[in-house]
Amino acid sequence: MPHKGKLGEVPIEYDYARLTPEDIERIKADPRKEIYDYTFDHHEVLTADAIAAKVRFIYFEARRMHAENASTTPADVNAHVLKADSSLNSFKTTHPRIFDIVCNPDADPLELDAITRMLDLKRQQENGRNEASVLADVERMVIDSADKKRDRKNQ
Repeated sequence: MPHKGKLGEVPIEYDYARLTPEDIERIKADPRKEIYDYTFDHHEVLTADAIAAKVRFIYFEARRMHAENASTTPADVNAHVLKADSSLNSFKTTHPRIFDIVCNPDADPLELDAITRMLDLKRQQENGRNEASVLADVERMVIDSADKKRDRKNQ
């Protein structure tokens, strides 16, 4: 059902806002209104399995590179994996925290464990598990992770 809305003071009816070039020129002519250009930056939506595959690739490349050269840095791994698989450029943009963690040969095992657990929960949700139940598990996981970090500091 179309949504009735207003653009400035001119009532319009739309499924979503569709403006012709003539509409835009008419609106631009009104000094009380501004038109902003927007470019939609489309990223493919990755499933948990697709993310897991990318994480595994990066993780094993980081470990292999570190085993061959102990002075390997996250930047070295980053450059290598982006060159090896150009689709990781998008992944790096959409999942920067995960990308940075798995590119680090010295990543905290608790962070790697959290990524694995979050991917498992995302997979369960994709397979139809109740979202509220998944969110409850996420909350428990965050608390558990904080407890583990605190316990490690106290040792």
